[in-house]
Amino acid sequence: MKSTRPYEVTRRSRDHGSGRKAIWIRCPFCAVEVKAFVWSLSGSGKRCECGALFGARGKATKEQNPEARS
Repeated sequence: MKSTRPYEVTRRSRDHGSGRKAIWIRCPFCAVEVKAFVWSLSGSGKRCECGALFGARGKATKEQNPEARS
């Protein structure tokens, strides 16, 4: 079963090394801040360390595995 939640963009900037637009996203599942390039969100998305997948439409999706809960 998948869970979907909106994510929060906390900062926006231009990466000085590549010149690409970067954003920092606060994960709605684990509250970690993740740096993502805008182009990666419109492609396959960006993954958080908790496994959530950030997409271009402002939503994060995470597979909920009830068997893994203890």
